[in-house]
Amino acid sequence: MGRNRFAVWVVALLVGHCLALPASAQNYGAELYNNAQPASGGLAGVSLSRPQDAQSALFGNPATMGQYRGTTFGFGGAWIEPSISVKHDGFVTRVVGGGPWSGRSEAEGSLVGGFAVVQDLEPFLGMPVTMGVGLNPGSGAAASFREQPGSVGTTADLLALDLTNGFSVRLSDKLSVGGAFILSTGIADLALVQTSGATNDYAAGGAFGISYELPRESSLGVYYRTPIQYSFDALFSIDPPGRTRPRVFRTINMDRPGTYGLGVANQSLMGGDLLLAVDVMYIDWENADLFSSMYKNQWTIALGTQYSLDCWRLRAGYAYNTNPIRNNVGIDVSGFTIGTAAVQYFQATQGPAISQHRLTGGVGKKDLLPNVDLDLFAGGQFHAEQNFGVHTSASYIAWFAGFGLTWHFGAHETGCVQTAPAR
Repeated sequence: MGRNRFAVWVVALLVGHCLALPASAQNYGAELYNNAQPASGGLAGVSLSRPQDAQSALFGNPATMGQYRGTTFGFGGAWIEPSISVKHDGFVTRVVGGGPWSGRSEAEGSLVGGFAVVQDLEPFLGMPVTMGVGLNPGSGAAASFREQPGSVGTTADLLALDLTNGFSVRLSDKLSVGGAFILSTGIADLALVQTSGATNDYAAGGAFGISYELPRESSLGVYYRTPIQYSFDALFSIDPPGRTRPRVFRTINMDRPGTYGLGVANQSLMGGDLLLAVDVMYIDWENADLFSSMYKNQWTIALGTQYSLDCWRLRAGYAYNTNPIRNNVGIDVSGFTIGTAAVQYFQATQGPAISQHRLTGGVGKKDLLPNVDLDLFAGGQFHAEQNFGVHTSASYIAWFAGFGLTWHFGAHETGCVQTAPAR
């Protein structure tokens, strides 16, 4: 086997798995959004207009932080457990001594968690401004097929952690605007231990939003998040194992996509105890480095409902998304020519992001302790299968569960009879 042929295969495999890992345990390709936050997790991620936890306000539409008074501190965590199975006839893997293989990824699920602090500054500064800061996982997952000899040790890990600083300004009783600065760190350790090692990079992005109170206890939220662009320097070597040093290492660029969102909520029914909300998002995969070779732009719609019964909050949600997998792929990935079959192989082993339906439920208890709320949620993504060309196929299903605790200081006097954040 010649060096050039080996290099093309390694480049292809590593590029594919750089894309793959965030997708393997999450909901919309490489993006988690607010699907694992304490209250929004039970609402199928719905949060762009009237978020029910501080994390969803800060990490989603920052303008909605203006709905909170006093000081709000929340933290939570979730476990996401995917089941990924792949079947390949060996057309791609035999290039480096592999062959046909089929099996389920043996990688563990993902433990994700984060926190946020939202502070209303008006009592201190006399200005209608709310600030927020928090830490949240943008991506974090693993896929491993090492137990399948024919896969030639296909495995990888990727972690992305976002530090977000945001603000909201109440321009009137009805209109708020907001923005956020996102500083993200990513760590990648990709396939074939003989040719790669862990490397990290930092990236920056931003989010902007509008929140508007409509008549009849309704509200509107509009949101945009910029792309977040990583460049993993010297991520892997193009040289075959055993080659005499010096070896040549390559850099891989990867973008998390820009996203547009619109949310509408209403809380006029059943005396204000019933909240109905819907979020629609458009994810711009086609302008994201690496992903553009394998994904097409994606629409998502999520429906969430919450019923307030004294101190209890009962939640349910459903989400549908278009399948982002590009059917007519080319022969290139990020400037590397690898062939159509290799591109399709990577699409199959990257999660895959083919599930289109998600069902969730949750329960919240306000004032579990004085000024302390508890939220629990669980849900799942429905089973999906897809052929990727004639050589590779994959199936995917996932479940997840999580919790959160929220502390309120300075503006929680109404206790558990309060049915929504103060506005």
